[in-house]
Amino acid sequence: MKLLAWIVLGAMPPLASPQSSFEIQPFAGYRFGGTMKTSDNDPSPIKVGSSPVVGATFTYGFHKSCGLEFLWSHQSTSGISTIRRGDIRLDQFLVHLVLDMREPEKRLQPFLLGGAGATHASGATSISTKIAWSAGGGIKYFVSRHFGFRLQGRYAPTELYSTPLPDSYSYCPGITYCGDPKKQHDLSQGEITAGWVFRFR
Repeated sequence: MKLLAWIVLGAMPPLASPQSSFEIQPFAGYRFGGTMKTSDNDPSPIKVGSSPVVGATFTYGFHKSCGLEFLWSHQSTSGISTIRRGDIRLDQFLVHLVLDMREPEKRLQPFLLGGAGATHASGATSISTKIAWSAGGGIKYFVSRHFGFRLQGRYAPTELYSTPLPDSYSYCPGITYCGDPKKQHDLSQGEITAGWVFRFR
């Protein structure tokens, strides 16, 4: 992990001179489905279908190599279980930290991103809002100072529920209390998107 951190930091442009910017990106792509359950004993888990996704990002670059990004994405899909079938709508609202791996003057700019937020589900799943997180990366290619294209991939799971682990996992030598360990169960999804980038400085 330390080696990976040094590689990432070494690949980033120097952080000596701040340079702010603002980017807007409408995008479209494809999100891969997963399985939604309410518990380990759920008799009818819902298989979420893969389908197109649309959305937008709004990024404030507080430095030339990093920025803070708000992402909204919407997926209209179907859910199938052993006892029911219906439409599902998933809206994600996330805040990302974005790290640009090259100088902003370069036309081709690889980047990494990671963050957290919420997924709002409605339709056949009833209405609920759950914690979500996101990690991924991609490339931006600018054909001019203010316009370019962005291609990215994200792993974007949504936390559904958790279950306690056996007592054997609770043993913490020399510690009076170390919490109640739990296993997290997620709706695991990934997506690939592409769109235009409008950059303002």
